[in-house]
Amino acid sequence: MTVNDRPAARGHRTDTLAIVGIALAKLALNLAFAGRYGYFRDELYYIACSHHLDWGYVDHPPLSLFILALTRWLLGDSLYAIRFPAALAGAAVVVLTGLMARKLGGGRFAQILAALAAALSPVVLGNAGRSFSMNAFDLLFWALGSWVLLSILLDGDDRLWVVYGLVAGLGVMNKYSVLFFGLGTFAGVLLTTQRRNLARPWIWIGNAASTCI
Repeated sequence: MTVNDRPAARGHRTDTLAIVGIALAKLALNLAFAGRYGYFRDELYYIACSHHLDWGYVDHPPLSLFILALTRWLLGDSLYAIRFPAALAGAAVVVLTGLMARKLGGGRFAQILAALAAALSPVVLGNAGRSFSMNAFDLLFWALGSWVLLSILLDGDDRLWVVYGLVAGLGVMNKYSVLFFGLGTFAGVLLTTQRRNLARPWIWIGNAASTCI
């Protein structure tokens, strides 16, 4: 690192701390109210499913149920316990949103504004912390997939297609709606100059990785 790079690195650390602080505040807000209301009806269904772990159910994939079973084994069945992973996923969405704003060239104000917008979004507040459901992790996989995709497009590292494939594969194991994200990515690649990726091996390796999960 050169002398000129040091102020930028310190600035990035300060920006990251601000983003993480907003995410932790969002996490604390969700946890503060996690026990105010009883079990949501879907939570009771998920708890019942977590007693009978399998690789698939009639109406949803298995990943969120494995997370719930592990949570119940480690922390118990209280409202605070079973809603903690969902709230944690929401906090991660806030961090990823701020980092995506940075990757797109936004300064400190843009990063903080993006993180605040995500943290205060009714969708993130409600689906990622109010109750346990696969929707909380669905938001996380979409955000993580978007961050990886931006890294591929802006940083030019084709090897990240493998990471994208793994994220997409795990996302589908949580909720089938991630298939729409993959379809949109494919259409975006095919209809733009990014179609050059189709002539390189990494995107196909990533596709294979997603189907192996």
